[in-house]
Amino acid sequence: MAQATHSSAIALVDNRVAKLLIAQPTQGSALDLREIASISNEHAGEHQRNRPDMAKGPGKRSAEGGSGVVGGPHMVNDAHGTEEEETRRFAREVAAWLADRSERTDGQRLHVFASRNFLGELRKQLDGKNARHVELSDGEYAQMPQAELRTHSAIRDALPFG
Repeated sequence: MAQATHSSAIALVDNRVAKLLIAQPTQGSALDLREIASISNEHAGEHQRNRPDMAKGPGKRSAEGGSGVVGGPHMVNDAHGTEEEETRRFAREVAAWLADRSERTDGQRLHVFASRNFLGELRKQLDGKNARHVELSDGEYAQMPQAELRTHSAIRDALPFG
């Protein structure tokens, strides 16, 4: 009789991307990882992309003959406030996406590794009902290559394989 293959769902999240993966044990110490869904932060750098280039002076978009006066204090970007808002907005999207995860992971408990600067905001955005199915851990793994993830001890130790 064939032994049932156990699998577990994990999510890797930072302020740029959220990835949902299915992990299965292998004969050795590595995991078999398969990405089944992901979302990206479409808001990252939004303010900067829509900001005019005033380097050659007001009214001149990098052209010759500008007044030589660069945008004054009213043109200064509040980058910190903008980044916080982008993080808050993406955390809200990720929380909603994680709440929908039962259709993607067959109702399993979901272990989420989030970067430290994103973890607190994600925790705020997950409501009690959704948080029951989600276990949050500090871990910056969303940008890590899958070859390294397959053998990473924190990932392996978090999964219920026995």
